[in-house]
Amino acid sequence: MAPEEDSDPLADFPIARSPPRLLRFFSPKGLSLLTRGHLRLTPPNEFNDPFEFCAAIPTTLPLEVDRMRWLRDANGFLYASHKQNHSDDYETWAALALKQGMDFWSAMLRNLCLNYAKAVSHAYGVCCFMELADREFTDPEIVHFWDRYAAGHHGFAVEFNPRAHLFDRYRKERWLFPVSYKREDQRSVIDPDKLTTDCNSMLRYLRKIAAEKFETWKSEHEWRLIAPLKESEDFPITMLERSGKSYFFLDLSRIKKKKVPFEAIASVYLGCRACKLKECVLAACSEPRLAHVSVFQAKPSDHDFTFSYKRLK
Repeated sequence: MAPEEDSDPLADFPIARSPPRLLRFFSPKGLSLLTRGHLRLTPPNEFNDPFEFCAAIPTTLPLEVDRMRWLRDANGFLYASHKQNHSDDYETWAALALKQGMDFWSAMLRNLCLNYAKAVSHAYGVCCFMELADREFTDPEIVHFWDRYAAGHHGFAVEFNPRAHLFDRYRKERWLFPVSYKREDQRSVIDPDKLTTDCNSMLRYLRKIAAEKFETWKSEHEWRLIAPLKESEDFPITMLERSGKSYFFLDLSRIKKKKVPFEAIASVYLGCRACKLKECVLAACSEPRLAHVSVFQAKPSDHDFTFSYKRLK
């Protein structure tokens, strides 16, 4: 059964093919994945790209009949969020809002996008991966990923097993999927009719908007996993408090349906400058739960701009 109560809240979305390989880069702070099994889930409103998880707004004023429906729909997020802020005189405010022009509605729909992303972020987290072929992992382009996502080559990358229970289950439930890269004119436009306070509505919105990125990112071949930020029997969530902020993790160490401990982790690749991290990674991978995991370290070529990977374990 899916983590949500609805038996199939994502039935309108396709089940993705199984990727041959999934990778994720980490800074040295991500070592808790190997020592504790903590795979961090990032709330959508904490992503760096300001276009992430935020639909476009219409370029023309929506029809009056549509604006009226959005303002009156008791199940709609637009109604709920604005009635809360205008509780004493909502009807008067709504009547005035209906008569406003494009500038007013552009600002209101933009705030609707931002507030909905904030609401979704209280319920769901996202984890990102890359689908890279062997050639792409040694290609000169990989230097950008090591630099950007692995603390300037001081961190590490983990190759995950897409056939492990964690990924196979989420893929079949449509919670794991590849990103589709869009041109400038292909960005999805907000549809307030589909934005309600219902959790499944939030999940459907997140599933749609999370699968879109601008085409300049297409070299990453990104996949995303959505998970609810609440405990479930199959996919336990661990929350940690640090400096007054909550961090959520999928806890691989507590997943019950697995063939071997930490089966989702296949290999670890150290950055070429991860000298201080090497001993910690090798120590973690010497534990019985990670006995099946291979460890490599990146080495820049002396002759061209490619990388090779020396096996350490």
